[in-house]
Formats: sequence, C-alpha cells, structure tokens
Amino acid sequence: MRLMSALPADTEHEDSLDPERILRLLPEGEQATFLAQYRRAIDAARDPAGWKGLRRFLRLWALRAIAVAQPGYYQARDAARTGTGGGMLLEDAIRQYHASR
Repeated sequence: MRLMSALPADTEHEDSLDPERILRLLPEGEQATFLAQYRRAIDAARDPAGWKGLRRFLRLWALRAIAVAQPGYYQARDAARTGTGGGMLLEDAIRQYHASR
C-alpha cells in the first residue's frame, strides 16, 4: 500500500520556518553561520522562555535566505556598507516625500 501526502511536494507548501528548508536555500557561505546560531537558539529554547527567541531566529533567517538569493544582493549590501552605491540621505528622501504631497 502506498501512502500519499496531503500536500504537493513543492516548495510553495513548505513551512518557511523549517530549518532544513532555510539551510537548503542559503548559499554555502552562509550555512555554517546559520548552523552555529541555530544550535545556540535551540539550546536557549530548552527553557520555555526561549521558545519565542527560536521562532524569531527562524523568521529572521527565513527572510535572510530569501534576500541573499536575490541577484546582486551581496554587491548591493557591500555598496551600502561602503557608501559607494546610489541613493540619498534620509533627510533628502523625507524632504522629497513631503514636497510631493
């Protein structure tokens, strides 16, 4: 007898907070950091008070996995860190926003 899953076997229906999914989506260079931090978060979650911290950790890394998968993510991050990318000062953006209203 063959058992069938209730959900299709595609990533659209996967739990976004599944640590295996997050690890699979991360580039190789990010995986060791994720695993080290995940193990610390798991240790902290042994205490019921740490459960919320584990869920927050998984949400942040799930979002990070999506972000780093975007083409040009690392280049844009580096440009933002060094101030060599395009953009404008926050004060200028606010001034522009208010002027357009």
